Amino acid sequence: MSGAPTALARRLRRLPAPVAASALMLTAALGFAAMNAIIRLLTHTLPPFEVSFFRNVFGLMVMLPVFVRLGPAVLKTGRHGLFAVRGVIHTSANWLWFFALAYLPVDQATALNFTVPVFATIGAALVLGERVARARWMAIAVGIGGSLVILRPGFQAFAPTMLLPIAAALGMGANMLVSKVLARTESPATMVIYMNLYMTALTLGPALVVWQSPSAGELLLGLMMGALGSASHFLWAQAFRLVDASVVAPFDLARLPFGAILGFALFGELMDGLSWLGAAIIFAANLYMIRTESRPPGG
Repeated sequence: MSGAPTALARRLRRLPAPVAASALMLTAALGFAAMNAIIRLLTHTLPPFEVSFFRNVFGLMVMLPVFVRLGPAVLKTGRHGLFAVRGVIHTSANWLWFFALAYLPVDQATALNFTVPVFATIGAALVLGERVARARWMAIAVGIGGSLVILRPGFQAFAPTMLLPIAAALGMGANMLVSKVLARTESPATMVIYMNLYMTALTLGPALVVWQSPSAGELLLGLMMGALGSASHFLWAQAFRLVDASVVAPFDLARLPFGAILGFALFGELMDGLSWLGAAIIFAANLYMIRTESRPPGG
């Protein structure tokens, strides 16, 4: 995306690249955590389907000036079918995530959602035929084990809603695979605008079925949610443009402590010790996979 990234990059040149990228990723992680907290607030009074629509339509509105500047060429593609598939997958995962935040504490849902790389790696091996090293399979097993520590099947009262963030992570992992295929031929700008367009269109119908007239305060929160989502995605992408993934990807894990702080401050939610242990196990598996992914061959 032309002007905005260039202007931001000029401002960041005064800082060492790792420092600037880390600051961007931490800011994005805080933005995502704040967005999740707003989703939980809104789903207390509005149906999750309607909140999901607000996230997409307001996010599209925030990004529209950038797309207008790029012109109609950004819509040119020969892969409308795959874009439609991606839109359905991403929308379904989005709905599952919004319902997860409606019924579960923010920190617990966030911790379980960090299984996205696990499902993406499994899918890359099974669907795309990518080779996955034995050590990476071990990290995947550890990540799944961390999820089981949080869920504790058979050791605590199990609620089906606890599976929602994992189901969302499965959908997000599938979305990553489709995005990887599209990225071979499509520009990032084209991928972003079609994602926003499809998700706004797909979430409109279910939102209308359960529609409740939002208050002015709820609309303002919806606008903040959309702006935070779009801005955080932009900062996240900029961080990866500045340095290698191994430098900044671990800072994305800050979403959990940020989410825990906001969950406690806004809703009085506090994750128990075993859940923190499970989250730490998932973190460790993610960090190991990040390091393995970025290590040069033979390194």
